[in-house]
Amino acid sequence: MSIETQDIIQAYRKRPVVFALGACGLVLLIVIYLRFGLLDELQVVLQERQEERAKYAQNIKNSAQLQKQLEEAKVLNAAIKKQLINPSDTALNQKIFYQIESELGVKILDIQPLPTASSAKTASKSYFMPVGFKLSFSGDYIKVMGFIRRLEERFTVGRISSITMSRALDATSGASVQRLVSLNLQVLAINPDYSP
Repeated sequence: MSIETQDIIQAYRKRPVVFALGACGLVLLIVIYLRFGLLDELQVVLQERQEERAKYAQNIKNSAQLQKQLEEAKVLNAAIKKQLINPSDTALNQKIFYQIESELGVKILDIQPLPTASSAKTASKSYFMPVGFKLSFSGDYIKVMGFIRRLEERFTVGRISSITMSRALDATSGASVQRLVSLNLQVLAINPDYSP
């Protein structure tokens, strides 16, 4: 027994409501099938959009204090710049050491700038650069330690990389009168070759 086109047309004419409902059910099944296939993709898109929204919400929350933080950063940056030296201004740099010398009564024997270790490739990338000095000075122990302490106070963005201290003996009595100190000091300076 085979179903022919005329049998289908005759059954449609007898029961049109059943055929309409069957066609609607078939269309509904196709839509449901396609919908469940797209559901996973839509859930991924929804998850991405929710994550993006959470990022925007966090950025908005964090930006509420941004102006205040910018002002604080400007104040701190200005305070740091006051402590930095200009590597090309040799006279002003040496003046700092001689001011401390005159205040504390030590005798500076020699000030030599040390060569910088930065290469030409990295020199223009950084706003700051290290500048080194080799200092030799003499004085009694208290004054020498006061001088070193003053260097540390003046150059808070610097470090003493090496220090050597020896005693100078009095020729007549053989007593230790003065200390001879040699130290290498590295301080942070503004890079004149910086280009952002």
